[in-house]
Amino acid sequence: MSAATKRVTRPVDPSDRRIRRSWWTFSLALLAVALLTLARALDPAATLSDRLVLVVILIAGFAAIAHGSAVGDLDARRRGEAESFARILSGLSRSVSPDAIVDAIVEELGDATGADHIVVARRTGDGRSLEAHLVSSRVGIPDHSTMLSIVDLEDAMHGFAPTPAEIADRIARRVRWA
Repeated sequence: MSAATKRVTRPVDPSDRRIRRSWWTFSLALLAVALLTLARALDPAATLSDRLVLVVILIAGFAAIAHGSAVGDLDARRRGEAESFARILSGLSRSVSPDAIVDAIVEELGDATGADHIVVARRTGDGRSLEAHLVSSRVGIPDHSTMLSIVDLEDAMHGFAPTPAEIADRIARRVRWA
């Protein structure tokens, strides 16, 4: 068997089996009800309500198929995110320097999110400024670095520290400006 046709196997989660079994049971029960209703609706003595019940059952079947597809897509996305985190952790386990760890995180974030640029901001040793690195995911676009003063990011006017989300927004505005 060639590598291209080899089937990839993954560990089977017991809850996956139960979900798959319940979907098959539900599908077969819905199919049986649909066939019985179809037979009744095709009877010359069938009423309008018999035919409407068939329509409702068919709509329920299509809704179940759409739901199953959406659940499958969600599961695939969840597995993709888990694989991405596994790659990040694998890269981090091989890294020995802080810069190598940041590079591994930035690379995986770019791959996982499809972002054009990622900003990495680190507080300098003296604690009075941030060193912001704009890392491009596009080939041929150089990375850019700038220094941001901590004072510019603090909310001295109101006398309280901004939230991490507010700081991230301020860093993003400053990096765009720089």
